[in-house]
Amino acid sequence: MAALDQTYTPTQLAAHIRKVWSKEIGLTASEEQVVVPHFKDLEKIEGELAFRKFGTLTSNDLANATVASGLTASGNTEVTVSALPLTKYCMAVVNLNTIARCAFDPKVPLRKQMEASIYEQVDRVGAGLATGLASNIVGAVDRDLDDPMIREAKRKLITSAKSAYKVGETKFATIIHPNQFENLDGIEAFYRADFRGDKENPLVSGAVYEVRGGYWFESGNIQVDTVTRNLMLLPDMTFGIGYNQKYAVKMEEFELIYKLIAWVDFGIMECFDEYGVLIQTRPS
Repeated sequence: MAALDQTYTPTQLAAHIRKVWSKEIGLTASEEQVVVPHFKDLEKIEGELAFRKFGTLTSNDLANATVASGLTASGNTEVTVSALPLTKYCMAVVNLNTIARCAFDPKVPLRKQMEASIYEQVDRVGAGLATGLASNIVGAVDRDLDDPMIREAKRKLITSAKSAYKVGETKFATIIHPNQFENLDGIEAFYRADFRGDKENPLVSGAVYEVRGGYWFESGNIQVDTVTRNLMLLPDMTFGIGYNQKYAVKMEEFELIYKLIAWVDFGIMECFDEYGVLIQTRPS
């Protein structure tokens, strides 16, 4: 009979319940926010998001020993690039009996899951701006990512983004899709960086490289524009993002359920098209 006398300490019981219920209320997000963290943080103006900039000014000549009274002025004016706020939300309902059976608070992992879901949606909106880049385009709809394409993209960045990118001084970020990771990993500069794995070329989580003067991040949030998968090479002045309301969550208790509602209010915009590079590749 002694063998049937099963006793558990509170610690053992909590561990057992975590194992049993973790699949139901654990954090299971499959994608993280990768694109948007490389956007410029913008200000809020009267509830709307705005970014002010000037276009390129024209340089004029004045001949030596010439008396001139009619100098030509540049006609550029201040431009405000704005975006209307967007709101994303996620709602989850948890039964009170589920909470009662658990030895730990399920609201914490649930809130983490909801936050991950919200910011994945924000990231997808940011990735959608790739289709608006028009100044610097490399690749084609029938090409895979390769080393010549990467070198051409960096050349365009150096030429166009002189105010935002300095060779050897500043870093850029490139967002690639998992479908192109096989091709990226086959490029010598990248697999050597992976092989070395030193402090200047780390493989941190998933695939994060520091190669050719910039950082390379993998994200499934990259969008397909009809027949093209649009990868992006970005200094932080290419796009901007601002928040009227960062991630917030409210909880409502009603009868035998808990209702959790997470939401975020934000806006994204293109700041300097000429600072970004669009890398077009085949979608598959």
